[in-house]
Amino acid sequence: MRTYARRRLRLCPRVEFLGNDSLVPDRTEPYLVPSPTGYSDASPGPTHAARCLCPGRDKKPEAVTAVYERLAFALGDRYRIERELGVGGMATVYLAHDARHDRKVAIKVLKPELAAVLGGERFVVEIKTTASLQHPHILPLFDSGTADGFLFYVMPYIQGETIREKLNRETQCGVDEALRIAREIADALDYAHRHGVVHRDIKPENILLHDGRAMVMDFGIALAVSAAAGGRMTETGLSLGTPHYMSPEQATAEKVISGRSDIYSLASVLYEMLAGQPPHIGGAAQQVIMKILTEQAAPVTQLRKSVPQNVAAALAKALEKLPADRFDSAKAFGEALVNPLFSVNQTSAGLPQARVRRGVPPSAFAAVTAIAVIASAIAAWSWLRPPPSMQTPSARFTLELPDSQAVVAFGQQTLVVSPDGSEILYGGRGRTGNVLFRRRLNEMTVSEVPWSDNPANVTYTPDGLTLAIAKTSRQLIALPLPTGSPIRVADDVGRPSWGDNDVIVFGLGSSLWRTDRSGQKVTRLTIADSANGGVHTWPHVLPGGEAVLFNALKQNGWVNDARVQVVRIRDGAVTSLDLQGLNPRYVPSGHILVSQADGTVLAAAFDLRTLELRGKPISVLEGLAVPSNGAALYSVSQSGVLAYLEGDANTRPVIVDGKGREQALNFAPGRYKHPRLSPRGDRVVIERTENGQSDIWILARETGQPLRLTRNGGNGSPEWSADGSRVGWIRSDSTGSTLVWQRADGSGSPEQISVPGRAPYRFQFVPGGKHIVAVIGSAFRHDIALMPINGSAAPRMLANSSADELMPNVSPDGRWMAYTSTETGRTEVYVVNVDNPSTRLQLTTDGGGAPAWSSDGTAVIAGVPGGGGLVSISLAFSPRLEVTRREQLFAFPYRTGNPDREYDASLATGEIVVLARASSKRERIVVVTGWLDELRRRMAQAAP
Repeated sequence: MRTYARRRLRLCPRVEFLGNDSLVPDRTEPYLVPSPTGYSDASPGPTHAARCLCPGRDKKPEAVTAVYERLAFALGDRYRIERELGVGGMATVYLAHDARHDRKVAIKVLKPELAAVLGGERFVVEIKTTASLQHPHILPLFDSGTADGFLFYVMPYIQGETIREKLNRETQCGVDEALRIAREIADALDYAHRHGVVHRDIKPENILLHDGRAMVMDFGIALAVSAAAGGRMTETGLSLGTPHYMSPEQATAEKVISGRSDIYSLASVLYEMLAGQPPHIGGAAQQVIMKILTEQAAPVTQLRKSVPQNVAAALAKALEKLPADRFDSAKAFGEALVNPLFSVNQTSAGLPQARVRRGVPPSAFAAVTAIAVIASAIAAWSWLRPPPSMQTPSARFTLELPDSQAVVAFGQQTLVVSPDGSEILYGGRGRTGNVLFRRRLNEMTVSEVPWSDNPANVTYTPDGLTLAIAKTSRQLIALPLPTGSPIRVADDVGRPSWGDNDVIVFGLGSSLWRTDRSGQKVTRLTIADSANGGVHTWPHVLPGGEAVLFNALKQNGWVNDARVQVVRIRDGAVTSLDLQGLNPRYVPSGHILVSQADGTVLAAAFDLRTLELRGKPISVLEGLAVPSNGAALYSVSQSGVLAYLEGDANTRPVIVDGKGREQALNFAPGRYKHPRLSPRGDRVVIERTENGQSDIWILARETGQPLRLTRNGGNGSPEWSADGSRVGWIRSDSTGSTLVWQRADGSGSPEQISVPGRAPYRFQFVPGGKHIVAVIGSAFRHDIALMPINGSAAPRMLANSSADELMPNVSPDGRWMAYTSTETGRTEVYVVNVDNPSTRLQLTTDGGGAPAWSSDGTAVIAGVPGGGGLVSISLAFSPRLEVTRREQLFAFPYRTGNPDREYDASLATGEIVVLARASSKRERIVVVTGWLDELRRRMAQAAP
């Protein structure tokens, strides 16, 4: 028996542990289960159970069996109950199989005495509020309802452990780890509070650690139960909240509980993670509550000296007795935890300000701080202020970048010039993954931008005082310059544009949305024709913040059908411009720039007042590198400094063997995508774009003769059928997109493949020839489903989290699927059992993509971010799924691809087909000063 757990919880002295875990105080149940680990797959692992040995409580009531059978029957048409996972203060948790979605779930069934007081109808109404919460650190609510008198709600069944289990095993957490977990919880709380939901029961038992990432469980359930009970909770004999983590207002049963109560509870959890015990402990619940109401918590530094002073100060403020004295938001609490300058002005919770800066009197410290702030402001202004109005001399040069800080084209907008033209930011491979680097034009050195990990898009605010970074996790942060701490602006943000008056527009799903710096109010700005795969993306807020340029395109024809449109913010009126190209933007010379698939940039005169084009577009830049999304990387400052990534847009398909030796294929250099080797490895099918039209080509390696399979454009993403007799692809035209296939020898005509719903975004034929795995969803959130190719049955979901799942690839035996997901905040590779999607394993941890299978089906090949080549990840499938070895295959200068897999591994020969650069010219950043004056001259010369 663990003496630590016994001392902490002060339970009945005759409790016997049946497993290897601690207990949760719960005096209402004879069978105590320590934590809601029923959400997690703990087998093989501890049996989380205990029993009280007091007289009369040594036997499980026989009525429990009848309850179990009645519940199984009541839910049998939707959920198949498999076993009981645990019992808590308000509910019993069961493992079940969701028949509709073919997945494992955890079902919580409220206790009968609680259900009797609540009533089913009221409970279902109240719980709807929590079902709308969608956040990376909130465990989602799948379903809820009533069945034969039972009140239940359904959640994911996820691998992991709770903070309680971790603390019982380790007593304390590392300081950095504890702060990261606390900030993730604070982020979830801030999101919920802004949506009007207070958790009311934050405690270690309700925080699940999934792959180290915090997930808040039972979010809003306490609120739903309390509201549904209508103040009659006392009739159930149960109470909400756990004494050690209750806020003072909860302990005194205040009727109005705000988000500041959750902040107090989170501070108590963080305190315990750092100190090894909650802020207040006692032998009984009444003693703990009395201390919460009357005693200040000891400074956490008294129990652990290594805790930073700013963290101690933040905890002190968050643990104040009066809610008004705490942080006004969970976001502010999270920011204080990582702000080394944070302090409190009073001696609350035993932490006087003078201790924050030892040896410096408070008045002197305040004076020094004020001077430092003023000096920093003057320095920032002198650094960022625009140059005097004058014509800038034109000059061209390339940036010299060290190999360890070379530019990498992530496929997003990660090259930007500051508004005053003094520095350039670009994406590259850092020590821990993809980051942003800063290169000031008057310096020779390059520095990494703090807080810029996993960037997807970056821009400056118009005043140049803040960086706006959209992460691959779709979170938008604002980073004050020159050395500020990040501020979270919004979640679920696609490609954003930050314009004048703090107008922020971003893509999400198929539409554009608008918010501001606070991120509190989000409104839809445009509605695309999503029924036909239409997408609105690449927004650019025009000067004045009253209108937005954007691309309207088809989901499966990103480059081929990139129309430029403009929308007025005040009334949502949309106007189509006679201009095609990706990533439209307005520059101060009075022109719109758009990039083309061949690496050129077009410019057209534009009237800001009437929102109309003035003249025909002409080519003004050539030779730009084009990532897989088709949008060239370039940026123009307000002062006329241009920076762009130079590189040959053409590639050539080649075969590479296991030793990295190339074999050329008889394809002329051009714009290629999506190469695929036939099942026997004797043919290659590929998508080629010429003059803006994409078509399908097949090459027989024996003869070396290419065959053009299509000629009408709008054809892409080819895949071989399981037997290699046909080639399937996605065909797009003015009516939408369809999935078609045709005989690989070119005979016959394309035939449509019948699948449920509209054509998938990407797909692959599954061995056996009767199914495909298909990527479905919107432009910024995708799921993966298994579909019959004759449309005879509904799709079966294989990967459908709230994250973005892409690039499915099925093993040779058809039993396993490798794919990518952004659920951790960056793209990683996973493998899942096709027949049992609950069996799943994450294969990469430092970023990965473009998975394919080895020829024997025992390893997954994955691309390494930042041009690191390919790795082979060997797997064992029995007795359990696990990684047995990781091996670098070889590093090469080819694209692996994102969001498309731009290589293919032959299951027959072990060879790889890749896209090599058509020339040896290395991608580099070119800088042009005075470019806007040059642009004006060129446009004037081209005018009729």
